[in-house]
Amino acid sequence: MSVPVEYANSKNRLTNFRDKILADLVGGRVKAGLDAGHSGMQKYSVVVRQLSVVPYLFGEVQRKAVALSLKGLDVGAGKIRNVRADYTLPQVDYPLQPPFNIGRRKLPQVDVFKYTPTTDFDMLEGVEVSKLRSVLLLQVPHGTFEQTPDVENAVAEYYELLPQNKYTGEWNIGDQPMGFEDWKKFKGEVVHCFRWLTKKGGTVMYEYGIWLFINGDIFGDAGYKHSVPACAEIRYIQPEAPKGVYVTAGMRNAVDDYGLFTTVPFQQIDVPVAWTRIGKVGSPISEKEVWNNNWTVTLEVNDSTMGTTSPPPAQYTGKAPWEQLAVSGVPNPYYVVDHWELDFVVYSYAGSILVNFNKDYKVKCVFRHV
Repeated sequence: MSVPVEYANSKNRLTNFRDKILADLVGGRVKAGLDAGHSGMQKYSVVVRQLSVVPYLFGEVQRKAVALSLKGLDVGAGKIRNVRADYTLPQVDYPLQPPFNIGRRKLPQVDVFKYTPTTDFDMLEGVEVSKLRSVLLLQVPHGTFEQTPDVENAVAEYYELLPQNKYTGEWNIGDQPMGFEDWKKFKGEVVHCFRWLTKKGGTVMYEYGIWLFINGDIFGDAGYKHSVPACAEIRYIQPEAPKGVYVTAGMRNAVDDYGLFTTVPFQQIDVPVAWTRIGKVGSPISEKEVWNNNWTVTLEVNDSTMGTTSPPPAQYTGKAPWEQLAVSGVPNPYYVVDHWELDFVVYSYAGSILVNFNKDYKVKCVFRHV
C-alpha cells in the first residue's frame, strides 16, 4: 500500500510551520541582538506542542480520517491510515543546515511521522465510551454481497463504513420521541460514512450509510442542554437493498431503523449500556465542509492486445463521495467489451461506466473476441 499524498502534505505543513517558527523566533532574536539560547526559546516548544494530528473519526484506533490541527482549527486533512506525530524524540541541533549564522541549539524535532498501512481490524464491537469513534460496521449474513467482506466470523460478514467528508455546523432535530421534545438542535461536527455494496448475483450497488455526529452539544428552546460524545444518524436505504445490522460502538440497529441515536447523559458514565433514539436530523442551520476524503481508482484491462480504455489505464484520484470517473472501452478490431469488474465483481455489461470516488477501487475492462 502506498503512502497517500495527504501524508506528505501534512508533513510539509509541519515542516513549513517549524521553519516559520525558527525564522520568526530565532532569526528575529538574532536580528534584534538578543540571546537565542535554549532558555529563551521555550515559546517555541509551547507552540510546537499545540500542533498535532487529530483523528476526527476514529479517536482510539487513529485510522481512516485525520486532520492536522493547530489550537483546534483545521489546517489540513486527508485519508491517512495509522499515522501519528512524534514530538518526543531526542532534540536535534538547529539550524539543521549551514550557513550557521547563529550558534546551534538543541530544539524539539517536529517533522517526524510514523506510518503503518492498515492490516486488520483492531476491534469489531467496542462498548466503552472511549471507543465510540472507533469502528462503524455493517453486519450481514454470509453470502449477502458480491464483495469480499472486510472481516468475517462464523456468524456473519462485516463491511466497514468509510468516511467520505466532514462538516462543522448546527443541525435541527425533529420527530423527537417523548422525553426529548426539547432536544431541538445539535452543534458540533459530522462525518458522513457510507459504503456501496452489490447484492449477490446482481450488478446494482446499494448505499448504506451513517452520519456520525461527534464532539457536540444539544440545545433546546432555553439554550444549552447536554454534551454528547457521539450521535449516529442512520440514513435511508432503498427498500430492495439487502437487510442487515449496523454495529456502532456496541449499538445494534437494523439498517432501515431510520433516526438519530445517542447515549443520553446519565448513560455516559461507564459504558453505553443503551443507545436512545432522540429524533431525526433535519435541515442544517449552518454547516461548513472541513475536508473531503480522496480515493484512487486503478483502471486496467484484461489484455492490452484486445483494446484499451478512455481515459487510458492508470491511477486516477478524486474527491468523495460524488465525484465520478467516466470510462469507455476502446476495443481493437474483432474485439468488444464483454463486461466491467469493480474490485473483481461484475459491475456492468455496457460499453462505458461511471465510477464514484467513494473508496479505493480496482476497475477492469474485460474484452472478448467477437
